Amino acid sequence: MIVCITGMPGAGKTMAADFLRDERRFKIIEMGDIVRDLMTERGLDINNVSLRGFASRLREEHGDDAVAKMLVSKVKGLGGDIAITGVRSVSEIECFRQALRDISVIGIIAPKDMRYVRLRDRGRQDDLKSMDEFEFREEKEKGFGVQGAVDAADYIITNTGTLEDLKANMMQVLELIRKRNGQSE
Repeated sequence: MIVCITGMPGAGKTMAADFLRDERRFKIIEMGDIVRDLMTERGLDINNVSLRGFASRLREEHGDDAVAKMLVSKVKGLGGDIAITGVRSVSEIECFRQALRDISVIGIIAPKDMRYVRLRDRGRQDDLKSMDEFEFREEKEKGFGVQGAVDAADYIITNTGTLEDLKANMMQVLELIRKRNGQSE
């Protein structure tokens, strides 16, 4: 099974991926890690603004599905269940659907104020430090097409409860995907 996880920043994509990795033995591929790795290879500073700018240039130069194209061969080389997190556009979804089999897209949504607090408190290198940075990131992600990717998702999870609620919702979606694909646990 291959699932793609999309959602606006702070919606809970990483928490969902952690659950899939730790409790369901999925292999996790984070699309943003590819961009961060490229920046590190080039000796570029990684922060909220530089990361979004670099990702924008990649997409301008190589198409909206540039990062997805970079990942296809990596995904094909893996076996078992895989989750691709951080899908940011319908173009990326289409790239994966054309190149890979049995793709299901899960959109995770949460209110803006809740997402801001999560990102502010998370502590990742490129996370925001202020509401202005949050608004900047929101606009960049919208520009990449994240809302379109969420709208194109096969399944939507509203993540406004506890971590246990998110896990339970993920389990329900995985069961629906398995049934749709004619698979058993």
